[in-house]
Amino acid sequence: MARRLLFRRDGTLPSFDLYSYRDNPGNRQAGHYFALDDSDAMKKAQTRMMKALRNSGKWNTMMENTGDDLSFNPAAVKSYNEWDVRFRRILLVLLCLTCGLSGRITEMTSLKY
Repeated sequence: MARRLLFRRDGTLPSFDLYSYRDNPGNRQAGHYFALDDSDAMKKAQTRMMKALRNSGKWNTMMENTGDDLSFNPAAVKSYNEWDVRFRRILLVLLCLTCGLSGRITEMTSLKY
């Protein structure tokens, strides 16, 4: 999954501090999840993903250059989304088998759908 979804050539996951993320269960606004609702954090995450894509060797298959414009290849996006769904299904089963009852319903439904 690290190769397919995070574009990691070596198949390893990047290290990060899980304790640096704080969720606010009292915030019920749509679109709020952990620290990524901060636009600066989102831009940094997008930049990391694009750099990883460029370094992965999949840039030419994922991206289409039409002269002045750069866009994603629809077939490659479809394949990426299919792998994302597979990963979320596996993660949902893993959570249910190892954690018992599910946690917050919004996280579980995002994993399910």
